[in-house]
Amino acid sequence: MALTPEVSLRCPLCNKAFSPQAETCACPFAGKCGLIRCPTCGYEFPDPSRSIAARWLSRIFGTHQHPRINGEGGMTRLLDLQPGQCGEVAALQVSHPTRLNELSSLGILPGTRLRLKQLRPSVVIQIDETTLALDSDVAGEILLVPNR
Repeated sequence: MALTPEVSLRCPLCNKAFSPQAETCACPFAGKCGLIRCPTCGYEFPDPSRSIAARWLSRIFGTHQHPRINGEGGMTRLLDLQPGQCGEVAALQVSHPTRLNELSSLGILPGTRLRLKQLRPSVVIQIDETTLALDSDVAGEILLVPNR
């Protein structure tokens, strides 16, 4: 009896690994459209094994590897920055999928550049020309790569 290796995908939004058979998209084509749905956050993205465009783009741009948390050149929590420091959002480690939707509606997504304005009494960040105030528990779920 031969065991087949389990293929694992990583969600581009929440960075969680999962089996591609775990969830298919919620569209009326019943999974025939080629999208995979992340069971953690609900984000739908093309199945790289079935999408010619996804394979083509990955050859051009390569696959994005997330750095280690608090490693050499790695990610750090937003709360670990000092006021005035900038960084690029690398991942969102949210405790609930609705929080992921809330953060993405505010423009806080992987790849977004932000500046920490203050830590107390609430965390204040600036994204381009927008200033946002966040609760500290929400800010603690934002992982970023600080600019050096």
